[in-house]
Amino acid sequence: MEVQQPRSALRKKQQTGQQLRMNILTFHPPDTEVTFDFYYGDNPDRPMAPLHKSEWPEEVTPRTEDPFIYTDFLTTGKASLELTIDLEKVPRFAGGYLGYRLFKILGELADIRERNFIHNNVLWLRDEKYDHQGWKAYRQFELRVSIGKYTGRDDGQPALGELLINVRGHRYVGKDSMLDYHGDPSDINWVVYKGQNGRYEDLSEDTDLDHEEVYPVLNRQIAAHLGISMPHRYVSNKMKDYYGQLERIRKRLTAHEDFNQLFDLTEEGWYRPQQHRIHRLEAASRKLVFRGDRKAIEPKTGIWKHGGYRAPDQPCGIFFIMAEEDAREGGDGRALKKALIEGTEDFKSLSRYINTPIKYYGEDVLFRDIHNPLPDIMQRLTNGTFPDDRQLLAIYVNPIPEEKQGPRDQRPYYRLKEELLKRGIGMQNIHSHNIRDKYFKFHMRNIAPAVLAKLGGVPWKLDVPERDELIVGVGAFRPRDKDRQYVGSAFCFDNSGRFKGVQCFEKEQTNMLAGSIRDAVHRYVDKHGKPERLVIHYYKQMSRRERRPIERTLDNLGLDDVDIVIVTINKTPSFDTVVFDAGWQEKMPYSGTYLRLDHHRLLLCNNTRYPGRNGKPRDYPFPVKVYIKSDIRGFMHKEEEVERVVRQIYQFSRIYWKSADQQSLPVTIKYPEMVAQMLPYFKVDTLPPYARRSLWFL
Repeated sequence: MEVQQPRSALRKKQQTGQQLRMNILTFHPPDTEVTFDFYYGDNPDRPMAPLHKSEWPEEVTPRTEDPFIYTDFLTTGKASLELTIDLEKVPRFAGGYLGYRLFKILGELADIRERNFIHNNVLWLRDEKYDHQGWKAYRQFELRVSIGKYTGRDDGQPALGELLINVRGHRYVGKDSMLDYHGDPSDINWVVYKGQNGRYEDLSEDTDLDHEEVYPVLNRQIAAHLGISMPHRYVSNKMKDYYGQLERIRKRLTAHEDFNQLFDLTEEGWYRPQQHRIHRLEAASRKLVFRGDRKAIEPKTGIWKHGGYRAPDQPCGIFFIMAEEDAREGGDGRALKKALIEGTEDFKSLSRYINTPIKYYGEDVLFRDIHNPLPDIMQRLTNGTFPDDRQLLAIYVNPIPEEKQGPRDQRPYYRLKEELLKRGIGMQNIHSHNIRDKYFKFHMRNIAPAVLAKLGGVPWKLDVPERDELIVGVGAFRPRDKDRQYVGSAFCFDNSGRFKGVQCFEKEQTNMLAGSIRDAVHRYVDKHGKPERLVIHYYKQMSRRERRPIERTLDNLGLDDVDIVIVTINKTPSFDTVVFDAGWQEKMPYSGTYLRLDHHRLLLCNNTRYPGRNGKPRDYPFPVKVYIKSDIRGFMHKEEEVERVVRQIYQFSRIYWKSADQQSLPVTIKYPEMVAQMLPYFKVDTLPPYARRSLWFL
């Protein structure tokens, strides 16, 4: 008889084989006393460090309501106060002082240095191999000093000093001074002067400024005037590259005598997080359920072998929209239509792929002008009749390759999507040239899940026991090429990942956000009764102003006995605080590894590196930064509860139905961003009823 191991032992066993490191150098914090000038009131003209009143020496008398006094770490004898500070007793202030000292050392270590807007040091190192069209390339490294932010605390160990090093991208500096730039001087924002980076407007007030020594930093305005492209560098494994850059800067720093005198490092290399902070989700967290309750880990493998989990509830129909030239004999659109209906040698038909009977309508909606197709299409849609007893999907055979599309080509596409939504019809975009691609079957493997979802089916679901739980994902994003306000949306799911509806609102309309959450809860209660738990996934940490109407709404719903958990999931991966597996050549930790940074914050590694899997992962995403807060008493001290929330985030990244490729972010964050990219092109701000209950945006 096999003895069942306790869960803690299993988790500990799962952690073996990883040598986890963080991008932190630890050091013994200073225990000296130092004398500084202090001032009542901050001085915006030069960097000032605050000292909170709880840390003031006894001889300080409050003079204003400001709870801080300030210093620039100098001693001149002309200040309001001259105080001797025991650095061991004021760790936050000591971190600021060490950062100030470090900036002086960087004058010898860096090719260029700067103090950014939050007073962190940024070191620039020359990187000649990435020079771009006559501009000199520099790699940036941000250095943050803290004491006890990541160490000590509940470890039972003393807090250490921490130098967190964040590898940032490249910046490009002109080889010639700004006097040689013949565009509008207002194009120039950031400049390098005497080895330091700063804003030109801050330097321009200096009457003794030598403009021959002022070098512009490349930006979009300068690039547009000079007719050069903005640099872009593709790196297949960014984590490995990041780690290599960390090693580069570590060796440079530790070879400098002044640096070693300032920072008494505790280890030779990168910080090894305490073992009790490291966790791994069970392998079962990765499983997905397909047709016939058959299971697989990879979405693309599961749907190809087994088919979608659930077919649409009502009969389905598809018609095609394409250019006249594509519809002719030998045209790409005609060939694509034939392949989808009948299949090819290496692709079974669309109906077979998604295991759903489909009625194809023979007459296509055609247009002549590929850059302005909407007039012809609208005339056909207006004069046509559509059956009410079927869920229809229009396949738009796009004649313009994606890489050649500009904003002008996107507007009619999104307007067409809106017009179809008004009629209760979904739309799937397929580029006509894909039919000529030797990888056509792989294109269709990505498209098929979206087609099934738009028709009302379920491509796959999570392998979890169903609970009375409502998950609401909230996001708000500004479209890149539009001036309008952020577009927000609230997506609702049950705990197995089944979609329950979406509401949209303007970013500033926090009352509407609260209202959308209220409506979601009402709909859930009407159909299923009161949920056991309400989980809100938010795209950034909520401000007090944003939380207040939501909290009032939840109070008014009478959810006193419903557990509420609010989870902040950064929509961009964490590049500042990173965890690596130093023992693996590719440096990325196993998928499902998560690291407790402190009481509320953690890093989640969400990728496709699994134990026993051969070959390299396709992508190397950075960890996802998560912040968890709950009104449940003692929630964050219950590791099983925290793990349940983390597992849900992890699993919700696996129900992304736009393609069969796994994502590192959950759909609760990805889907709102997708809606925000489209909605600004619509004529109306509110979604039609069909769009609020369907996944039309996939």
